[in-house]
Amino acid sequence: MSSEAIRVAAYMPNIPETAAAFFACASIGAIWTSCPPDFGARAVVDRFAQIEPKVLLAVDGYRYGGNGHDRRETVAELQRALPTVERTFVLPYLGEEGNWEELLRTGRELEFAQLPFEHPLWVLYTSGTTGLPQADRARAGR
Repeated sequence: MSSEAIRVAAYMPNIPETAAAFFACASIGAIWTSCPPDFGARAVVDRFAQIEPKVLLAVDGYRYGGNGHDRRETVAELQRALPTVERTFVLPYLGEEGNWEELLRTGRELEFAQLPFEHPLWVLYTSGTTGLPQADRARAGR
């Protein structure tokens, strides 16, 4: 993993904000990885710790079957277990607390990174059914 590239980990469901965050990361050359918020803390840490993310994007919870599932304590566990995370941005998906608006107010003009073919775009993981999940980098040029 390139030490110069910013690594962003998302603990978010399949919602428009997640897709927008992925494209924003790709545009600046950040390396993206994600896990859905129905994963428990240990499963997420087993994956995210491998890439040492600097930024964690998360939701306060998610909805499934018409019910809200609070994930704030799991997000706090992730922050404690991932010492490389310098900033966490929480989208108040369930209407609870969050600081997502702070992320949107950077006030910077977007500059698109020109990256070599070998630069990783995102990191995906194996299922982990026979051991720890293994990271697999996808290339921007693929």
